[in-house]
This record gives sequence, structure tokens and C-alpha cells, in this order.
Amino acid sequence: MNYRMANYFDIPQLLELRMLEQANDWKDQYPIDDELKARTKEAFEKMLNKTLFMIIAEDDGKIVATAAVIPHQYLPQADEHTGKRGYLCNVYTLEQYRRRGIQKELMKQIEEFSKKNLGIARLDLHASDGDAVYNMYTKLGWKFVDNNARKFLK
Repeated sequence: MNYRMANYFDIPQLLELRMLEQANDWKDQYPIDDELKARTKEAFEKMLNKTLFMIIAEDDGKIVATAAVIPHQYLPQADEHTGKRGYLCNVYTLEQYRRRGIQKELMKQIEEFSKKNLGIARLDLHASDGDAVYNMYTKLGWKFVDNNARKFLK
């Protein structure tokens, strides 16, 4: 498995994985239509490696898993003085590649990148203790509060 930062040339595969993720997350509630695809492609072109940083796992040139962070600057707080936070998103693995430790490695790399390259002190994500990935995040040191999870990077 090869792990690396996504780049502009990865957008067609990233778009394909994002549509699979959206179809999985939303089931039949919302259609995965041409407008969603076009707007998502535009967002990748505008944001990738500017305001959205994504690490990918690839197997023989095929992207099989993703994890991304969007940095934000907030006012400092008592529990975290820099105010630099990141929102973890687009965490997805193709079904046939799940339960192989790929996301565990992606999480390790996205945390390290966020801290070293973006100065992020805290990562947040939207998830609840009923989600399928709850155990993975808990094992990786994430703390769940309401429908959110957070991890302070040291």
C-alpha cells in the first residue's frame, strides 16, 4: 500500500470515491446526480492542497482510501491556546479494503501532517458513539462529545 498526499491529477479518482461515500452515507435519501458531481469536482479543483489537505492510500495506482483535513482558525480557548483546529473529513475506504489497518495509517499520517505542516493543535470530526467507526476512533485516542469527536495533537 502506498500512502501520499493527493494532487490535482488524482481528482477523477477522488471524485469517484466521494460519490461512493455520499451514496453510502445518504443511502436513498438524496440522489447522486450530475450537479453534485460537477460541484464536487469544482470544490476539489478549488480547495485541494489549499484549504483541503488529503492523504490517500493507493494499491497499484488505484486510490482505495482517503482522509482529509480542513484547517480553521478560532480564538484561543482555555483548553487549547493556539485556536488552530482542523476538521477531519472525507474519511472513506473502499469496502473490499476495509479492516486492513489502512484508515489507522491514514489517521496517523493526517494527524502528523496537521500538526507539523498546518500547526493544528486539535482535530474535530462529526461522528457519534453509534457509528460503525466509533471503535476505531476510540482506539486512536479520540474523545466523543455529543455527535462530535475530538483529539488534541501533542
